[in-house]
Amino acid sequence: MEKQPHKCHLARGYLFDIVFEKRQELSEKHWHATYEMIIFTAGSGMHYINGNLYPFSKGDVFILSPVDFHYIIPDSSSVCTNVKINISNNMYINHIDPCCKFESFPVRISLKEREAEDVFFLLSLLKEGQNFSEDVFSMNVIEDIMIKAKRSANHPATGVKSSKLRTALVFIQDNFRKDIGISDAADAVGLSPNYLSALFTKEIGTSFQKYVEDVRMEYAFHLVKFSAFSMNEICFECGYNSPAYFSKVFKKKFKKSPNDLRDGTNYLKKTV
Repeated sequence: MEKQPHKCHLARGYLFDIVFEKRQELSEKHWHATYEMIIFTAGSGMHYINGNLYPFSKGDVFILSPVDFHYIIPDSSSVCTNVKINISNNMYINHIDPCCKFESFPVRISLKEREAEDVFFLLSLLKEGQNFSEDVFSMNVIEDIMIKAKRSANHPATGVKSSKLRTALVFIQDNFRKDIGISDAADAVGLSPNYLSALFTKEIGTSFQKYVEDVRMEYAFHLVKFSAFSMNEICFECGYNSPAYFSKVFKKKFKKSPNDLRDGTNYLKKTV
């Protein structure tokens, strides 16, 4: 695989990373500690995400959260080119989410013809902007690409109507590895814990605690199945303090203990 030399960009206090790639071979299985947008500019193949395969071709965009595991499988006769943009969590929360409001991840979008033309033009500007280290310019172009991708999006909504609740869900996505409670999320979105709890019950259909547990367990499942982390490391990485309690919750949800699930062969690489 060929990669254009790149660097981390810093604009208005936010970090992001831009890579232009060309590949003919299977990419390494991995996950990121950031949000990631992948825009395919040529070629075709399959994109493995969280155990599911999604076909891709020129003009397809994928947006992944920090808990999504993936790799790219180009068609045997295809040379794939793509742009990969890693976006720091605070940049996503403060600049991308307010204008795009993607309600679930991963996001798969096939750009409409007009949006595709605009996005490819913006990518050419982004490539030129990198050469001149125009970080603020590049950041603005990324936001514009996200907005144009949103216009082409056609994926089901989650039914979340409250903007405060949406912000709370993003807060959980970024902080579930920590010891967080509903008071932390309520403070982050400017609501009382009781009111936020009522919103979870009304619009999500479950409690705050259960929602956080489900996010942690989804992440844990993929770490157990695909990473080389020890069970203790996975326990702490997923926001639990007790390996015994972690194993109990895991077995209750998946009907198998973490050790029973792990096959020991399909390890993933974490990239940053």
